Amino acid sequence: MSDENNKILEEKSMHLWFDNSPLVLCSIKLTLEPDDGGLYAYARFMNIQPDRLRSLTVDIICYDAVRREIDRIENYTYSGIDIGRNEEFGYNRKIPMNNPETRNIEFVLKEITNTADQKWVNEGNRRFDKSLEQQNIYTVLGDLNKQFIDVCTRNGINSTKLVFQPIFGNSYWLCACGCFNWGAEHSCYDCGSDRDWLRESVSEEYLLKQKEKNSHPTIDLEKYGAAHEAEERRKQRAEFEKRQQEYHQQQKAAKTPKVKPIKYNYGSGSSKTKMLIIVLVVIAVVAALALGVVKLAIPYFSYANAKNAMSDGRYDTAIIEFKKLDGFLDSKEQLLQAIYGKAENVYSLGDKTGAAELYRSIEDYSDSKEKYNRTQYEIANQYIADDKYMEAAKILEGLGNYKDSSDLLNQCFDNIYQQAVEALKNNRYNIAYESFGYLGDYKDSVQYLNQCIYKKAGKLYKKQQYAEAIKAYESIRDYQDTDKILEKLRKLKCIISAAKDGSPAIWSTDGMLCFLCNDSDSATYTLSFDANGNYEFKITCENHDGNVKLVTGKYKIEDNTVYIEKREDGNTKWEKMLEIESVKELDKEIEGKNTMIILTNPFRRSQNITVYGNNISDESISFD
Repeated sequence: MSDENNKILEEKSMHLWFDNSPLVLCSIKLTLEPDDGGLYAYARFMNIQPDRLRSLTVDIICYDAVRREIDRIENYTYSGIDIGRNEEFGYNRKIPMNNPETRNIEFVLKEITNTADQKWVNEGNRRFDKSLEQQNIYTVLGDLNKQFIDVCTRNGINSTKLVFQPIFGNSYWLCACGCFNWGAEHSCYDCGSDRDWLRESVSEEYLLKQKEKNSHPTIDLEKYGAAHEAEERRKQRAEFEKRQQEYHQQQKAAKTPKVKPIKYNYGSGSSKTKMLIIVLVVIAVVAALALGVVKLAIPYFSYANAKNAMSDGRYDTAIIEFKKLDGFLDSKEQLLQAIYGKAENVYSLGDKTGAAELYRSIEDYSDSKEKYNRTQYEIANQYIADDKYMEAAKILEGLGNYKDSSDLLNQCFDNIYQQAVEALKNNRYNIAYESFGYLGDYKDSVQYLNQCIYKKAGKLYKKQQYAEAIKAYESIRDYQDTDKILEKLRKLKCIISAAKDGSPAIWSTDGMLCFLCNDSDSATYTLSFDANGNYEFKITCENHDGNVKLVTGKYKIEDNTVYIEKREDGNTKWEKMLEIESVKELDKEIEGKNTMIILTNPFRRSQNITVYGNNISDESISFD
């Protein structure tokens, strides 16, 4: 079946990257393919690291139509590939989606391995979030294009290859030919352009200087001395003449007699003066009256305009104008009429949801309440016809005994119940959870809801979403063996209690053996556990600059044991890392830490170490 017959649910072309990532995400696509009715995801990547790429592991996050996460495909691996720098790959790889409700997808890079068996890991679980899109350089430069081409020609550069505006980041730069280059690279990997030359020569400031330079004639240096001297003499003569003219003006002003101001006596002055005053007063009175008439006339004009707009069916304009009048004449009544007219018009155009909202806003006006109920009833029936029973039920609940709304509501409840049971059987826990939660005590929905939460919690735990898993288990403490599970996860809960908002819980101790210099008391061990199953175990030594990372990856804690994830030949297994002897709250904080853990040293298993961190009591831990 050709791609033309597939239904494309999402397709994006872009160049997304995050700092220091060895790959660029070029495009994604989600299709519904009629051959087997399956839902498939595709992605296209570009390798930008110097070494050839052998394998790639990603997570695929699945969202529904309103961008809620409904599923996650973890550790999907592109293996058996051999991709060089600036080569694209992956778009022909068809990845089946588990949840048919998926409408949007997001690829999260986990790790890559090059042909030299060197591994790069996305330790912070960072997302592709930085656009590497470039603008056309000729569009950006506009009337400076000629100067750019001239500069390229003078430097022996083929300007036809440089078609993009270069971008210079902190750790990378994008050449004008479009090639990605790392910050340490001084010349473009593809076209060989010099980074510093591009930074200077393609800048608007530099090109403007070139344009200004080329717009002036060349100066004859032999004639410059005489010309400059003549120009100076001309300026001095002009300055002398200006000062002489100012002196003559001052002398003339000093000889002119001063004129005394006329003093008016309004009681006994001339008839002409009196007449002038009368005229001025009359003009002032007329102006004041005219101003008052205008001010009074303005709302009448606005009222008339609003009425005309409503008569012409321009309801939005009428509504705005009547609101501005703020009760002038019967503008409040006219405003209600305009909203009603708009509702009628919107309903006639088929927008029943919009019409219902308008009727609801004026439900006490005319028959708006009846028309609101009628419209909502029609919308609910359309939802029922489309098998969207929950949406219909939410509307019918507000209609009370309108027509047969009560009977239709009961039918919707039954259909929602049946759909939720089916969703639970098919492990679509999000849909089942929402449906049973909405149904409340309808039939045995409460029991089904607990079952749904129980299964969802187990799935969250397997996906290492520990904080969410524990919250789910605690909401159904009395269900099946939930209490036993929570006891099994008690130390996990204590240790990750400070891991909120993406920040890991940090536990550390100092005065330990350094494995680099063998100093027995110069090192600090630091364990970081986040709420989503990621850990980092590193060592810091005061004898060295920076940190030396020893272990990083995925973890889980069950009973008293910390396990770490190991991958061999494409298989995943959990290997014991250390034993937790105890978790104790401190009476007094030690350097801001309120809790300690005694555990087995993973690097010298015969020795126990004490690490300090922050958490709160087991009974009151919250992950909100």
